[in-house]
Amino acid sequence: LSFAGGLMFFVHAGTNVHQAAYLYDQGISATSAAGAIVVLAIGTAFGSLFWGNLLDRLPGRIVYALVATMIGGVALGYLLVTNVGSAFVVAGLFGFGLGGLIVVPPVVAADYFGRPSMGAIRGFTEPFVGIGQAAGAIGAGIIFDTTDSYTAAFPIFTVVAAIAAGLLLITRVPKKPLGSGEAIAVGAALE
Repeated sequence: LSFAGGLMFFVHAGTNVHQAAYLYDQGISATSAAGAIVVLAIGTAFGSLFWGNLLDRLPGRIVYALVATMIGGVALGYLLVTNVGSAFVVAGLFGFGLGGLIVVPPVVAADYFGRPSMGAIRGFTEPFVGIGQAAGAIGAGIIFDTTDSYTAAFPIFTVVAAIAAGLLLITRVPKKPLGSGEAIAVGAALE
């Protein structure tokens, strides 16, 4: 779960940090690129509601893998941006996926390991998130600096998200409780 989360935040930060510059390079004005970021934020709000609701209906690892798949697919969609309308659509969809990245990981971790352990869980997982964010932002910058384009970054983000989705699909609830007997009961009910 931690490694998959780090991979997803690699995609998240790599895209978010460079989104406005990429859109500007695609001929989108700075004002419209900023507008796309606003649309992304609105998409995140709606995505949070959707993905949170979906968590009540499907196993968490499945929902998390769907989030990874959507984010990875939409990251590739940035290559199709040719005008303000397409920039807004892709940014909104990316934000919608990011809504899941905000809501789903902590819920899945709590379901796997128990809510009383959330402090320890978050303490363990956040370094993966931070390293993923730094690597994604720096990685996309290095790609731009060496190729004078962000074009290669988006397929890489898609592959990274696919790897994360695969990891999430094979992740299972631990067999042995890690400090909370309820983790196994809750996790087993979710599987």
